[in-house]
Amino acid sequence: MLSSEINFIDELSYRQIQCELKKRRLSSTGKKIIIVKRLKVAYENEIIKSQLSKVTKFHDLPNEIYREIFDYLCSFDIMHSFHGLNHRLSEVIRDIPMKLNFNSLSQIEYKRVLKHVVPKIIDQSMSIEIGQSYKINRCFSSLYSSESLIDSFIQSLDFNQFVNLQFLSLTSPSQSQLELLSSVIPNMLSLRSLRLLEQNDLSKLNETICKLVLANNSYYSHDKRCHRKHLFIETNLPFKTLTLLHKYFINKISFDCIHIDIRCALFYYPRALTHIDCSGLSNLISNMTYFKIDMKYGTFQTTFDFIQRFSTIHHLSVKTVLEAYANGHQWAELLAQMPNLIKLDLDIHLDSYKSDQELQTFQTKFWSERQWIVQFVESHHFSSSNYKLFFLKNKMASAASADPTVIAKEIKAQLKQARELFNQKDYSAALKLCEAIVKKDKTCYTGWIMIAACAQELKQFHQAESALHKAIELDENQSVVYQGIVQLSERAPGFLNESDITSAFRKLCSLTRPTDPTKFFDHAKKYIEYLKKKIEVQPVTTNEQINPYRIQLAELCKEIVEEKRLQLNQDDERHYRLLSTEILATMKTISTILNEFLSSNYFWLSQSSSDNVLRLNYYEKYIQSICQMGRSSADIVDYCNECLALFPNSRIAQNTIIIINLETLLPQIYDSLAPIAKLTDALNRIRSDENSQVSIPAICGKAYFSIRNGKYSTALESLLNLNEEDGYHLVIILKMVCYAHLHIIKETIDMVSIARTKLTNFIVKDVVSSIESLIDLCLAMITYDQGLYDKSIQLFEKLHHVTNKFHNRAVYGQFNAYIKLNKPAEGRTCYDTIKDNLEPNQELSCRLQLALLEEYPSELLKIVQAALKEANENEELFELTVQGWLSVGQAYLSIQRSNDMFDKDQCKYAFDKAIELDEYFWESYACLSRFYNEIEQSLPEALAYSKRAFELNENIESVQITYVDNLLQAEQIYDAIEILERILAMNNMKTWAHFRYGLVSLRINNVYNAVKALQIVSRRPPVSGATWSALGDAHLHTNNLKTALSCYHKATSLERETLYSLTRQAFTMTLLGRFIEAISLFDEVIDQSPKYLLARKGKGEAHLYLAIQQVGLYKDQSAVIQVQQSLTAFHDAVCLQSNYACLWKKYGDACMLLHPVNDDLIYIRLPSLTKKFDENKIKDPDGCIVLRKIDLLQRAQKCYMQAIRLKSRSAVYWSCLAQCVYIQARYNSDEQRLLVLALEYMKVAISLKPNDHLIWNALGVIAAHPVMNESGLAQHCFFKSLQLQRSAVVYTNLGFLYYRHENIDLANKAFSKAQQTDPAHALAWIGQALIAEKIDYNESIDLYRHCVDLSNHSQGLYGYGKVIAHLLIKPNNKSTDIYRYSIDYLNGNQRAADALTKYIQRNPADINALQCLAILHEFNQRFTQATNAYKLALSHMNQQNELSNVIRNDYARVKCRSGDTQLDAFVLTDNKVTLLNVLWLAVAYGKMNKQTEAIEILKSVIDDSATSNKDRSVLLTFLGLHQRKIDPQAAVKTLFKSYSTKPVCSSAVTALCAMGMIIADNRISAAALKEMPKLTDSNYTMDIHLLTCLSMLLSNKTREVYSYTMNAVCYYPWLTWTWILALIARIQTGNPKGVLQMIEGICCSNFSTVDEKMTIFVAKALHHISVERNEHILHLFQMLIMHRPALLDLRISLAQYIQNFDSLFGQSLLP
Repeated sequence: MLSSEINFIDELSYRQIQCELKKRRLSSTGKKIIIVKRLKVAYENEIIKSQLSKVTKFHDLPNEIYREIFDYLCSFDIMHSFHGLNHRLSEVIRDIPMKLNFNSLSQIEYKRVLKHVVPKIIDQSMSIEIGQSYKINRCFSSLYSSESLIDSFIQSLDFNQFVNLQFLSLTSPSQSQLELLSSVIPNMLSLRSLRLLEQNDLSKLNETICKLVLANNSYYSHDKRCHRKHLFIETNLPFKTLTLLHKYFINKISFDCIHIDIRCALFYYPRALTHIDCSGLSNLISNMTYFKIDMKYGTFQTTFDFIQRFSTIHHLSVKTVLEAYANGHQWAELLAQMPNLIKLDLDIHLDSYKSDQELQTFQTKFWSERQWIVQFVESHHFSSSNYKLFFLKNKMASAASADPTVIAKEIKAQLKQARELFNQKDYSAALKLCEAIVKKDKTCYTGWIMIAACAQELKQFHQAESALHKAIELDENQSVVYQGIVQLSERAPGFLNESDITSAFRKLCSLTRPTDPTKFFDHAKKYIEYLKKKIEVQPVTTNEQINPYRIQLAELCKEIVEEKRLQLNQDDERHYRLLSTEILATMKTISTILNEFLSSNYFWLSQSSSDNVLRLNYYEKYIQSICQMGRSSADIVDYCNECLALFPNSRIAQNTIIIINLETLLPQIYDSLAPIAKLTDALNRIRSDENSQVSIPAICGKAYFSIRNGKYSTALESLLNLNEEDGYHLVIILKMVCYAHLHIIKETIDMVSIARTKLTNFIVKDVVSSIESLIDLCLAMITYDQGLYDKSIQLFEKLHHVTNKFHNRAVYGQFNAYIKLNKPAEGRTCYDTIKDNLEPNQELSCRLQLALLEEYPSELLKIVQAALKEANENEELFELTVQGWLSVGQAYLSIQRSNDMFDKDQCKYAFDKAIELDEYFWESYACLSRFYNEIEQSLPEALAYSKRAFELNENIESVQITYVDNLLQAEQIYDAIEILERILAMNNMKTWAHFRYGLVSLRINNVYNAVKALQIVSRRPPVSGATWSALGDAHLHTNNLKTALSCYHKATSLERETLYSLTRQAFTMTLLGRFIEAISLFDEVIDQSPKYLLARKGKGEAHLYLAIQQVGLYKDQSAVIQVQQSLTAFHDAVCLQSNYACLWKKYGDACMLLHPVNDDLIYIRLPSLTKKFDENKIKDPDGCIVLRKIDLLQRAQKCYMQAIRLKSRSAVYWSCLAQCVYIQARYNSDEQRLLVLALEYMKVAISLKPNDHLIWNALGVIAAHPVMNESGLAQHCFFKSLQLQRSAVVYTNLGFLYYRHENIDLANKAFSKAQQTDPAHALAWIGQALIAEKIDYNESIDLYRHCVDLSNHSQGLYGYGKVIAHLLIKPNNKSTDIYRYSIDYLNGNQRAADALTKYIQRNPADINALQCLAILHEFNQRFTQATNAYKLALSHMNQQNELSNVIRNDYARVKCRSGDTQLDAFVLTDNKVTLLNVLWLAVAYGKMNKQTEAIEILKSVIDDSATSNKDRSVLLTFLGLHQRKIDPQAAVKTLFKSYSTKPVCSSAVTALCAMGMIIADNRISAAALKEMPKLTDSNYTMDIHLLTCLSMLLSNKTREVYSYTMNAVCYYPWLTWTWILALIARIQTGNPKGVLQMIEGICCSNFSTVDEKMTIFVAKALHHISVERNEHILHLFQMLIMHRPALLDLRISLAQYIQNFDSLFGQSLLP
């Protein structure tokens, strides 16, 4: 074939050759077949021919030529140059193997290739070489070592990715890299060669001194293409690579061949081999047998010592050019120590003149004894001649020329001589002679036999066994060799394998039986004795495969008995038959042949035995055996009758006859005309035998008759608890029939499965197919009982296609199934088919069932009445089947009370009759349960009957649902859960069960199971809104609000009309804080159903929660509106249903909510509820009443009392009532009567729920009230609450109790505990702040601020405002760190003002709070607000006192500062006129341009002797400032006078400095500036900075000013004025860079201190930055406008800036 194809190539054209080349692509391995080579040659010839006519282009070349070209190119060059040029080249490249050599790449190329090229060709990579080599030009820098190259590769790629890698070479791998390699290589199944090169700095100076090859076979070193794992190592001293290899590769991977090149400097070579770990190398080779060494330098002794360490090798190869190795004496000494050596190769180069001398050393006795011949061969190399010494193994003299006839005669003579020696018992000599014979002729059969015999005598059993096996190989059909094996086993017990011995016996018997029966008998007897011994020590098993000895023994007995030529006597035959019978009787599984042999034994023994007992035993065993063998039932019956004639009491024979008769009658089990006479006679025979025990077949016979009479329970009772004996298959069949008719599902299914396996046990084989049909009938019946009606119809239909006597029953079953499926047409067809074969009651019942489906129930009842009348006329009983009575009852249930024909007694009678006919049919009880549910409305009876129906058939879904629903109605929750779990365990696909299980789990707060079950329901179609609503309820219980909301939303989208889902959706929105949306949904529900109570209650709660939120945010007016809406909703709900305690409780909660709100804001208008609730309330024309705060509290009390009337045992309601009364007591000036009443109510709550920590805490709060003053009780209550549960609230209350009794330490500990328990509890921090006010006032500021951050508690708001106001009113505080931090950095003045504003909203009459608020407003330069606060404080003061005068003067001062000066507002009549009042009065005169009056007032006070020097200094400074406009020189003198008054006022120096600048007297300014830092009062740091800057500016020291101000910015980054000064200086320098950053600093500092002038200045500064559009500048303008929205100039500045780049828009912004 191949040659014809090749010759045909010459006839191909150019185009055809090209096509053939394309078809015959190379494989991925790159191997070329001869056809392709010829094609290429032809192709090239065609190219040459066509060059003149056509130019060949590159793309015309076939793929094979591309592959040839690519063989000469680097893989990376191929990818870089050709890959991706076109689809064809890419496909060709994809198929070629790649060799990745990274040694020729630069560092940059290496990284690029690793990242972009190698990942594309991983599957094609066959070879990888990584690492630098001294043999090539270095392409990498010296810093980029081989170790780094390998690391880069490992980090980028994984060796396991290279699934086709065959060759891997690594240069100088590190320890960690070799460790990694050891774990990777076992997984690299394609790897064939691993190359490890070791280098160091002296590598170039080293030479290869030795080459070692170690392999597990010699051909591995020669055949490099062999697919074995090969390791190549090039190493230097101290053999680092070898050391690491031993460490990491040992026990992980073995190699078939290791090649080691040892390189070192010449001066070190004598000691090189001594450092190699030979044991480590041996462990790396699997079964090393080959060793090759090529030495170029060194002495032979070192090499011989090294070789000797591998003494177990079989093949040694040595090659060297050293003459010292050509010494036969040394080699003899070495080889004598290597006993396993088989082959030796020597290749020693010698000079010609020394060859004869060296050759003589290889011709000693050692070499001649072994017939090892060494010779020299001359070789020529590079024009010079030398000699090689070669070793030739076992070169014997040839005997090929000898005559075969002569040799045969010699062997025959020697055999004769050996026999004589053997007979003379000279076994050693005979053995040696025989060994010589077989050496001459290995096919000499007799020689091997003789060797075996001699070796046995000499007890050399191994040699004997080997010789016998040799003989068997020569001729396996000679009995003598097997006799030898038997003799050897007798001489050496346990030496041979049992299989060898038994096979020898079998072979002896098989060889001798045809030719010599006598010898066969002798060998068989020995074999039997051997087997009997083996059987004695082996346990009996029922598996034939592990009973080989018994089987062999039985077969041997069979051969002996059946061997007619032996002519055994009767005793011997009896012996062997009894022996085989005994053996086979213990085994249950034997072959058919042996089974027949056993049966024949029983027959022979039954005929030959003289003992009647034994004879009866063998008779019965023979009967049993022929039953198992499948004999015809007639033969078996005849033999049984024969046995009974001899032995009338034979139990086996009687039972066998019953079994056969029963098996024959089973297919006619439902046939009343079946011939049962034989079965009756057989049973009567047993009954007449008084001594016989009742057997299983007899019981089955009785059960059969019970089944025929419809007594299934009686039959089943007799069949239970029977042991598995003869006829047990009948028990299975009959039990199956009983279970099926008693509707016992599980047992029927089990019996069906077992019955199919027992069909082989039937004696009458003809009935097996009918029995299979009976099994199918029972399976169909029980499938019907399972409610699988479609499947039951198919099973019934299956019976029609088989010949049997169950067709009518199958059609009747189909009829009932179609009725259940509500298919009257199909049911009518079945009825028409079998109506003629039905009993009258069955026929009438079928008509009734059809009538129930096809007609009205009343028509069915008319049919019943007509049939009843006819039966009475004929004096017959009116009978129906179970289905018929059920149809009658169901007809009554269908019409119920809607028809005059309804009769509940008749209805119940029909169901009772059904139960009477079949007490195990579930549907009768299910219908009766429905009767009691719908007609009698008696839940206990309905539950009992539904339970019975479920017990009878738990597979019917309607039964399951009814039973579960009845359990739930009876509040038997846990029983319902148990039943549901049982149902779901049977069928997890029942959606209704999952749904109910989820609802019930939710009811008992098992939320996890509820969610799991309802999620299953939600995923199954059809999806209902109720499912998603229930799932939402489950998630709501877990507080998973968002998920619950989505569930309710899904439910609403599915069933929009379902109000419950909408209501729950709205309720969830309420909990999520989406109150407005929730209220909208509630309104939507109420619009659809105004009387839907849940919606009105939910709406009230939504308004209530929104009101709570507004109260917390101090939006009291909005809170009042929401409470109004909430109360209206609760009022409507109570009007709809006044018997729900929870509604009254919610009503009370809404009434109580506004108790902290200012009474003036509360105006609630509600419709009148009842006279009791609204007594003494005036109604408006609309019938509504108006409620204030006290009215709401009283109404709340009434609501709680009404809730208690409805649910008196609720501790929560009593607690709420007590809290309501307690709040009323606080509102009524701590009225003691109400407090006592609150205490009593709370004690009632405690008695109802003594383990509620909240109630104990509330009782403690009431007891701790100062009016009650029961501190001991309060402490006890708090302790009790903490025992029940640790709570921050309780710890805080305990702390306030201790604080009130001045026990600061305990109070501090209690507050600390509260903070540890709940760090967000504001009252605990308030308590700490109160303690701090007494200990460290500054610390209280931080504590109060933290309280305000946590919540809007009124005490925290007031405290924070108070401490900040006190901090501001003391001038000395300005220099403190707490002032800078709290005021300058944290803007505490504004936050405190906001806090007090909220506080006063609830406490408008608190004068102290109003005064503090005014102080804060004044500091914030909000004079109008401050004026209003002082005015409001004055309005709440009823009498004139010192405080009122102070507030009035403060009021006048603020009016003055606001520009509305009122001199008459000052109060100066009191003796205690303060310095501040005098100063502000002077300021007031000054603002009214009455400087003279101001000066006079100041002078009068200065001259007053009661004025202190400190105040006088201040007054003089103030006087000087007033004089600066009238007389600057006089002002300077006054200021100097102030400076000279001690203690000096620091403002005097500041004023002097400023005056010096005003009058241009630099001496005064400079002197003042020097004095200012010396003053101990450093409150005027800002003034110092300002004046210093002004002084520098006036002196044109702009850059110094900039440096000075930037210093201030670094120290005080939060102070705005430092940034302003720096900005001024920056602009003055004319450098716009950095201005934007400074303005950002201003905005990030305390922005509130930037006044209007500063704001305008900053806006103008923004113009200096850029005239182009800048989003950052626009953002800063926006911040400035938000800070000063009323500043017109600021808006003009912004418009001017915008005009620079958008004139139209900028113009539109101008006012």
